[in-house]
Amino acid sequence: MKKIMLNQYGDVDVMKMVEVDLPKPAANQIVVKTAAIGVNDPDVVIRANGPFPTMPKE
Repeated sequence: MKKIMLNQYGDVDVMKMVEVDLPKPAANQIVVKTAAIGVNDPDVVIRANGPFPTMPKE
């Protein structure tokens, strides 16, 4: 499957499309095929500048 990866924060050129193996779900999990995703303003700000100071760690 294709995946967008970021190894650092910065401009749009830090985003790289890579091919990875499909994940193997555990017994109590499923894999959902995604046809489209949404990106909003906070996603763009975090990609450019890093996480907000008030963001939860996980």
